[in-house]
Amino acid sequence: MDFRPVFRTQPFTMELTIQASPEANWVAAEIQQSPSGSKVKFAVDVVKEAKARITQAGGDLNSTWLVLSQAELQFGKYRGKTFQWLLSHDVGWARMMVAAHQKEREAGDTSHTPLMANKDSLTSYALHFPQMAAAIKVCRAMEGSLPARANDEEMVMLSQYRNKGVTYKALYESNGNECRSYVAFIRGIRVERPGSDVHKFQSYVLARDKEVAAPTLTRQHATRSASRVQSLEQEDGDLVAAVDQYDALAASSGVEEDCSRGAAGLAGEGLILMDGNKV
Repeated sequence: MDFRPVFRTQPFTMELTIQASPEANWVAAEIQQSPSGSKVKFAVDVVKEAKARITQAGGDLNSTWLVLSQAELQFGKYRGKTFQWLLSHDVGWARMMVAAHQKEREAGDTSHTPLMANKDSLTSYALHFPQMAAAIKVCRAMEGSLPARANDEEMVMLSQYRNKGVTYKALYESNGNECRSYVAFIRGIRVERPGSDVHKFQSYVLARDKEVAAPTLTRQHATRSASRVQSLEQEDGDLVAAVDQYDALAASSGVEEDCSRGAAGLAGEGLILMDGNKV
C-alpha cells in the first residue's frame, strides 16, 4: 500500500495538471447535492478511521505518511475524500487550500480546532512532495502572498537557459542585452498553462517588477504630498494675511463697536471675501 498520490502531469512534461479530473468534478457535484449537516471530526477520530482503512488494505500502521494519505478531508467540496485521493485528482484546488491555510497560520492564527488540525495535516502531507510544494509556492507568488525573492534560487528551465544552472535572480538581474530581451519577452507573453515553467518564471518577473516599482511610487507619492503641503501652507499664509488685513481695516473703521456700520465702511476699501464677493 503506497502513501504517494498518483499525480497527473501534462503530456511530454513533468508539470502537474492543475485542472480537476472528471472524477473530481463528479464527486464535487455529488457532495454539493447531498446534505451537509455532519460535524467536523476530531483529529483522533480521523486517524482512527484512516488506520482502519490501512488495516483493511494490509498496509503498515506505523507509517506516518500512509496514515496521513488515508486521512479524510473535513471541509470543502471534496469533504470525505482522502488526502491521497485529493492530490491525485485536483492539485489546483489542493494548492489553493494549503496556500490559504499557510496565510492563516502566518497571520497569527494558532487555534487547534478540529478543522484547523485537519488543514494542518493536509498541509504536512502536501508539502512532503516536492512537486506539490513547488505548485503551492507558485500559487502564493501569483497572489502576492509570497515574496518574489523566495524563488531567487529556482533554476530557469526554459529555452537556451534550460539545465544551464541559471537562477531566476541571475537572469532577471542580468545587464546583458540577450538576457534583458528574454526577460522582456517573458514579461509580455500570454501564458496558457498555469503552473508551467514559463508561468512560474513570468510570475517571478512580474513580482520583481512590482518590487522595483514600489519605491518609485512611494517617492512620487511623497513628492506630491510635499507639494500639497506647501500649497496648503501658502493658502494658509494668504488666509492669515487676509484676516490681518480685515482686522486692521475693522479697527480703523470701528467695526468692533458697530458691526453693520463697519461692514459698510469696508465696502469702500473693496475687500474681497473667499466667495469672490465684495462687501
